[in-house]
Amino acid sequence: MKVTFTILGPAVGKERARRGKYGNWYSPRETVEYEEQVGILARQALGGKQLTPPLGIGIMVYEKRRKLDLDNIQKILLDSLAHPKWGIIKDDRAFIIVYVQAIQSDEEKVEITIWEERDDRGEVRVNPQNLGTEPHCGQKPI
Repeated sequence: MKVTFTILGPAVGKERARRGKYGNWYSPRETVEYEEQVGILARQALGGKQLTPPLGIGIMVYEKRRKLDLDNIQKILLDSLAHPKWGIIKDDRAFIIVYVQAIQSDEEKVEITIWEERDDRGEVRVNPQNLGTEPHCGQKPI
């Protein structure tokens, strides 16, 4: 099974937890609101169906600005998909393939595609031990 959904507006990166004035730790409001929005959109896109790990995810970030913190954007998206309240998976370790790309665009949005990495026989399509052995972006492996 494969599911795709779009988050309209600029991408939001995961912010560090903050310490309150009484010593308690909390997540910034913008982070919590964005995680909830992503979780709700993912649940709507699934329509009540379940995804079976292992999974792959493709994240396409369309932004006007050039300098993006893609690792924090990826972090907030994976955390929101595995959130106990509104997530669609139990743990973000279910993803064995993660693809993130930034694209300069006038329309700011994030497109997410999630797919199951098993074939019709129930076997994993990708052998995780082989990942990273092929050249990427025209570079030879070290």
